[in-house]
Amino acid sequence: MKRGCVLCRVVSLVLALTLAGLGYTFVVKGNVEPHADGRTVVLLSADERNMVLGEMRGLLEAVQAVVQAAVEGDMEAVSAAAREVGMAAAEGESGYDWQASTGLHDLGHGHPQGV
Repeated sequence: MKRGCVLCRVVSLVLALTLAGLGYTFVVKGNVEPHADGRTVVLLSADERNMVLGEMRGLLEAVQAVVQAAVEGDMEAVSAAAREVGMAAAEGESGYDWQASTGLHDLGHGHPQGV
């Protein structure tokens, strides 16, 4: 019985160390590299890059809609345009899992909400 218990402990230790190593590699370290000018470069696959560019395009369209509605004095339209791309729009987005490994997710959630 003791031999089996020791074997279980060894296997558990190996699995825990492997999990810790993978966690460090993908969560703490991430897929980034420093740039010469001090910025952090986030390395993305083609699909991730297209997703980010698509979101940026959507945000610019929302800004245009907000500004146009504000010029016209339509605060209901301003609110509707802002809500379409706000924090509620990101709920349940599984495509953003890669951000957790780069720190961008935490950076984005560090800004005040509901402002």
